[in-house]
Amino acid sequence: MAEIDFAMGVVIGTQNAEGDINSVVSGATTIDDFAAGGGDPIAGGVLGDPESGIGESGLEVEWTREQRDRAVVSGSLTAQQGEFLREAVEAFTVGWVLKGSGSGTFAADADHRLQPGPEALLAGMGLPGGAWGSGVGWRHAPGAAVPLTVALFVGPLKWVFQDCTASGSIEFTPAGLAVVQSQIEVGSVASFASLGSFPGTVDYGAQATLAAPVVQGVAHTWGALRGFTSLLLGFDNAIEELEDSNAATGIRARPTARTITAEVTMWADDADDDFERANLIDTSPPTDLLNFTVGTIASAPANAFEARLTNPQALSLKPTRLQDKLGWELVLQAVDAAANGEFELIFQ
Repeated sequence: MAEIDFAMGVVIGTQNAEGDINSVVSGATTIDDFAAGGGDPIAGGVLGDPESGIGESGLEVEWTREQRDRAVVSGSLTAQQGEFLREAVEAFTVGWVLKGSGSGTFAADADHRLQPGPEALLAGMGLPGGAWGSGVGWRHAPGAAVPLTVALFVGPLKWVFQDCTASGSIEFTPAGLAVVQSQIEVGSVASFASLGSFPGTVDYGAQATLAAPVVQGVAHTWGALRGFTSLLLGFDNAIEELEDSNAATGIRARPTARTITAEVTMWADDADDDFERANLIDTSPPTDLLNFTVGTIASAPANAFEARLTNPQALSLKPTRLQDKLGWELVLQAVDAAANGEFELIFQ
């Protein structure tokens, strides 16, 4: 008998529809940055952030047993084993560092497209990607949360989850990196297997070799050009569950609402000293763009991205002291008069 080395990893891909499992993911026996199918990248590994998750893997996961209780043993208070209903994934989070594609060229939109694993996670968070259209780049903007298939490897064990959706956040730390936390809502456990060993091939490509751009010199602008000391973007997809006899688990889960927010601390600016308060109480739709760019655009390797809240609305406002200067702590909500126009993440 021998002990088992610790190792965890994931392969993630999009599904064409709910219930239509991604066969590349379900059949994966390796973890790499690219797995092709039908002439298009549809699945890939995601390199976890070592400051997140279990054992520096970037992955946090916990299973629970869903059951229906049986009657206690007659004449006592002793519980009997409950009726097994399903293996449930109570918590599953993938933490990963946001960076560009690493392509050596940057002249075409597709040069900026991320590897399939990160691309799929953003789609699952309700940010599907496509050609920018307003310049050279790859644009992720709000849309229907795309269902995902996930293969999770823990040592020699492999689980396949299907019909997954995600919420999550992106934390931008000045002088640090942008880190994504993708909180995955698992639809069902499609399969489980013991492979005998952890995958022998692990290759994350540019996710491992490309240095992520540092959050510095980002030209953060909202009302005026002024920096932030912290910024957390939140992407909350409300998941509604409803019984369905034909669903694999008897339950159908679908996102039915979406909220995109920014929790930000920034310096006040004397060019418009009541700008934040005016936005808070404004009775007209906001019109001021909040945007910033991390990395150097249009340069090789492709490794820059711009975040845009098209017309953020302040929901709360609190003064704070930043060194000896006035700052504001705000919670903003991304809003817009046009469908899916409230936010953009553009790799350039």
